[in-house]
Amino acid sequence: MNRKCSFSLMIVFLALSVWTLTGQVVNGHSPQNPAGANQSTIEPDARKAINDGNQAWVDGMKSGQLAPVAATYASDALDCGPTGECFAGVAAIEGHFKKRSAELGRADSASVTSFGAVQQGDLVFEWGRAEALFANNKKVQGNYLTVWQRQPGGGWKIFRNIALPTVRKE
Repeated sequence: MNRKCSFSLMIVFLALSVWTLTGQVVNGHSPQNPAGANQSTIEPDARKAINDGNQAWVDGMKSGQLAPVAATYASDALDCGPTGECFAGVAAIEGHFKKRSAELGRADSASVTSFGAVQQGDLVFEWGRAEALFANNKKVQGNYLTVWQRQPGGGWKIFRNIALPTVRKE
């Protein structure tokens, strides 16, 4: 199976998984709890890892220090861009970040907005939007879907990350 086909199947699987899970709980809201009274659907250590990982991305885009960003990924992680290119393993992911940083420079501003997350056992499915603005109006922006995985020794790392393509309305 080629890489693009594998990527497409992974997108479909993850989208269906999130769709199924979000039918149960989205940001603390569920059919049984429409007001979202229970906002604590994710273990605190997982939430902290997600917040720290998102902040590492923001800081890395602005400082050019990308090793801390790569350190948020599990050793068997897969990071896929919006056009289907994927990078496997921490070294390849860090190399991709460094190449992009060499091309674009340091970001003037960066942000990550997490729209929601749901935990299913040792996995947390998180989705949101990331944006980094560079000189000459260059930017990296888009929605993402990230799967965080509890690690054998404790802690949480990115297992799969997908930058989703922009869907244009016609």
